[in-house]
Amino acid sequence: PRLRGRDRARHSVVSRDRRVRILGAVAVILAALLVLSPLPGAWLISEAPLERPDAILSLASHERERFPAVAMQAKRWPAANVLLTVPSEVNRFNCDACPHRRDWLQALGVSAERIVVLEPPSVNTHGELQLAAAWLRQQRLTRLLVVTSPYHTRRARVLARSAAAGVDVGVVASPALGGVPRLWWTRRYGRWYVTYEYAALLVAWRRYGTPPMV
Repeated sequence: PRLRGRDRARHSVVSRDRRVRILGAVAVILAALLVLSPLPGAWLISEAPLERPDAILSLASHERERFPAVAMQAKRWPAANVLLTVPSEVNRFNCDACPHRRDWLQALGVSAERIVVLEPPSVNTHGELQLAAAWLRQQRLTRLLVVTSPYHTRRARVLARSAAAGVDVGVVASPALGGVPRLWWTRRYGRWYVTYEYAALLVAWRRYGTPPMV
């Protein structure tokens, strides 16, 4: 039998609410599948190799992870200087090897005269890139290769747009200790780093006007 006016309206509201609940459940499931997939971690890894750099910048922190890759790039490009930055507040999380970095790099085959420690201390990646770009301009050089951790490569490329204008910037990833997990959330390293990088990309977008696309 046909539904009368009030009944039809009630039936329409119930049907609409049911569709909204179903669509909401589907959206939650799809979002969970996306977050738990390899995509969030893989999207952050965005390298841009650069041939014949004038300088190689090792971003501060994670030296155990980055220095072997820095030394490898320095061996590949023997004419390039190796640039190091100093965090504004040195601690065991952001530069636990600060007092020994020169010796460490020399032990890995980088000659002392190639190593340049940039001043003043920098507060973040944007500041490190600014210092490196300023040093290159002072030397009348234009090509900078940044070595950083895999999940940090996208943000380094994004920040270079505003921090190193006029400089050709390449970014390469150092091997992660223990390797990059296929599913980022299965290891503490991935859970911490991926979550941090997404938050930092949003902060960079708001602060420097640099959207996270590269």
